[in-house]
Order: sequence, then C-alpha cells, then structure tokens
Amino acid sequence: MTPDSGKIPYLPEPIAGLERIALNLWWRWDRRARLLLRNIDPTLWSATRHNPVAMLRQVDPNRLAQLSRAKKYLPNTRPGGRGPAGGLVRKPGGIRGHNPV
Repeated sequence: MTPDSGKIPYLPEPIAGLERIALNLWWRWDRRARLLLRNIDPTLWSATRHNPVAMLRQVDPNRLAQLSRAKKYLPNTRPGGRGPAGGLVRKPGGIRGHNPV
C-alpha cells in the first residue's frame, strides 16, 4: 500500500466505520466527529495536525484494539449508535447528515 492511497491499513471490525469518517471531509464541520477522532490518541491527533487519515495510519494497533472493545467508544462508530457522537455512521447513506455527491 502506498502512503497516499487514502486507505487505512488496519481497523478492527467494531470500529471500521472510522475509515468512512476519516475519508470524508464532513468531520471538519462536525464537533462530535472531531472529538471522536481526537479521542483515539490526543497526542497523535495534534502531531498529525488533525489529519485523521495520517493519525489512523500511525496509531498503535493495540490502541485500536482497545477502542474496539470499549463500550463507551463503540456506539459512536456503529450504524445508528448512541452516545456523545450519536452514531456518526449509518449503513446505506454513510455519515449521518451527509448528502452523497
């Protein structure tokens, strides 16, 4: 995989929805999405200058595995989930509030 391919190399299934969030610029305008991404690794979030794709490529896989088991984090990355981010990912239409182009 080349560094600029736009894909995230590894995301556990329970948090796979993060890739859709990271690859869509919609996260820039949604505070809940930014918090969701920042909470993965606040230090790395700052180091990557708030670039979710770069951060997800560099984050420790153990951290991703930990998040995939975290009950407080999961509802925000699953279709129709509940929680502070209100379930940012939906099955057919992608991200809630997003109109496909």
